[in-house]
Amino acid sequence: MRGLARRRVYGHHQNKEWETFRLKVYEGYTFGEISANQGVDLSTVKSRYYAMVKRVRKEWDYLE
Repeated sequence: MRGLARRRVYGHHQNKEWETFRLKVYEGYTFGEISANQGVDLSTVKSRYYAMVKRVRKEWDYLE
């Protein structure tokens, strides 16, 4: 994914969804570890992660 498309999907890097996605996918943290690290409920972490997955899939569909 390149420049503008990546910015459109991920938004600002302070975005909590992006941070959760990054920790899960790129850093290999578990949902429980992310939850403890961010100080939020496990369900919030999962919601953020799957919302970002949905955004990424939508963007990939757009690019194809």
